[in-house]
Amino acid sequence: MHDTLKPPSLQLAISTRFLAAHEMVTDAEALGFRVLPFDSPSDLEKHLMPPGTVDLVLEINFHDDVYAICRAHNLHYTCWTFDVSRHWIGRFSFTPSDFFFCYDRVDTDHLQAKGIQAEYLPFSAGSLFSRTPCEKEFACPLLLVMNTYHDSVNRNAAHYRAGLELLPAAGGWREALTRLKDQSERLLTESEPDIDRRDFMARLAASMDSDAVAIFKDQPEKWEAFLHGLGQELACRQRLRLGQTLASHWPVVVFGDPHWQTLGLPNILFKGMARYEMLPALYNSAFISVNLTQPQCLTSIPQRVFHVLASGGFLLTNPGAALLDIFTPGTHLDTFASFEELTDKCAYYIAHPGERSRIARQGHAEFERLHTMKARLNHIIERIYTETQVSGLDSFNGGL
Repeated sequence: MHDTLKPPSLQLAISTRFLAAHEMVTDAEALGFRVLPFDSPSDLEKHLMPPGTVDLVLEINFHDDVYAICRAHNLHYTCWTFDVSRHWIGRFSFTPSDFFFCYDRVDTDHLQAKGIQAEYLPFSAGSLFSRTPCEKEFACPLLLVMNTYHDSVNRNAAHYRAGLELLPAAGGWREALTRLKDQSERLLTESEPDIDRRDFMARLAASMDSDAVAIFKDQPEKWEAFLHGLGQELACRQRLRLGQTLASHWPVVVFGDPHWQTLGLPNILFKGMARYEMLPALYNSAFISVNLTQPQCLTSIPQRVFHVLASGGFLLTNPGAALLDIFTPGTHLDTFASFEELTDKCAYYIAHPGERSRIARQGHAEFERLHTMKARLNHIIERIYTETQVSGLDSFNGGL
């Protein structure tokens, strides 16, 4: 961090709308920053009285009500975002003091192309997750902590039925929507085995009949939601297949939504939803934790990856370019590109516990070396400091 940066003099207002933000608050305080947590716009406004008490507002994901307050009070605004909608970007004129850190490289490129200050920065895990790797007496052989997205499937089906009813009977619109649904179903079926394909959304859009897509011509937000919903449908199919594949060989402990129970496999030991504070102990005590990233998220790194490594656990995950940039398979974690390879890898590590423990230790050490929440927060503050100096903006109230 810059020599002139004095953390105790810097006061951060951190949004706690997401559970992960509580880790940011704890670790920012441990670094010596003064932190004012807020969970609503009205909470933030209370912190602004008297004026000058907040140097920087930091939130996870963009919320226009928080940003409006920052502009009204001329505050430095920083957002660590995992969901960059192409539509809210165009509704605001961002200032040189606004900065976005993006979980996803594609989102980073998109913001930068719009002239918005942005940097790619994967999320992380806070001190809450720090555990020494477990070497013996594991609570379960295989652990899945993930939802199925079956609710999204049901919601998509309801939207489709409502869409058919709302479209006019004349003009071919209902037929167009039916074709769109049929084309989507074919691509979902073809794509189910492809858990390492990074271009699902592009293939999906390219495969659609232009006349069918025309029903979204004047509704780009609904088209974006439609594509996102199909991505979650594919995630649902792949996650259920993942559970069935593993449970056909070994007992699998599953935390997630109740749809897991519908598989009807005796080897699926469903435990309900995992509370956030339970996760460190779960990942630490599992012989193998398995992650399966949504197809539309393979250009980012799920927080679960950092959670497992921080907890000293051993992780098997489908790969993505972003993940492979910072972690090495066989050294910090391991990867699988098909359900068959996942089965082979699980069998290998169950038969070679020493290899599993070596990788878990190295993955934990790499997390502690480069990827802690404290390191991320230090980087964010240092980057904002540098940018304000370069752009000639006023320095922070805290004496930067």
